[in-house]
Amino acid sequence: MKSISVIVPCYNYEKLIVSKVKKLIKKMKNFKIKYEIIVIDDCSSDNTFFNLKKYIKKKNVSIIKNPLNRGKSYSIKKALQISKYNHVILIDCDLPYFEKINSIILKMKKNIDFVSVNRRLKSSKLINKNLSIYQIFRHYIGQFISQIIKTMLKLNIEACDTQAGLKGFKKDSHFKKNEFVSNRFFLDLELFFLYFKNKKKIHFIPVKYEIAKKSSIKIFDIKNFLIIFELMKVIVRCRNLK
Repeated sequence: MKSISVIVPCYNYEKLIVSKVKKLIKKMKNFKIKYEIIVIDDCSSDNTFFNLKKYIKKKNVSIIKNPLNRGKSYSIKKALQISKYNHVILIDCDLPYFEKINSIILKMKKNIDFVSVNRRLKSSKLINKNLSIYQIFRHYIGQFISQIIKTMLKLNIEACDTQAGLKGFKKDSHFKKNEFVSNRFFLDLELFFLYFKNKKKIHFIPVKYEIAKKSSIKIFDIKNFLIIFELMKVIVRCRNLK
């Protein structure tokens, strides 16, 4: 592996986005391989895009803004279309599991087709034990969704965690021919299942993780119905893959 594209979707992250991207640039330089970073802003309502354009001026860093808010999955698909290299890392803008980027790249150098951190593995550890009601709800809902995915798609794996914010993969002919249907929440699931279905080499990395105290998704929110609807749409699409 001589080159890699790093895709960073972001939304309303004006206070930290510049420092996070600079941190990522510094990290990628350490690997001494050709790289590009694509930061794609999903039409933030704050100064995220302005700050990026003002303070990040590197030839191998592309900064893109969607004219409308279209969703994380849409943003990633857009970035994938313009990415130059066959090896790709996806990482959320807050750089979750940052210390595992080394492991991701090492596994891809060893010809692993899809590698991702996985919070559901037995060897993964939940750090914050004193959880609020919201955190407990979010934790068990996440486990429930993972179990639905594993059961309905008949995944013969130890634990399913498609939504963790760091993963890497190698594009291939199956990838290029596939039409992904998720625009907001579940492109990660579609990506993973594509490699699983085609019997590619997959590896999961255990992590220490925390449960966020806040989220744009609330317990009683109409957005939850949209999430369930898209999940079912994606599962049906995956089950129909030939």
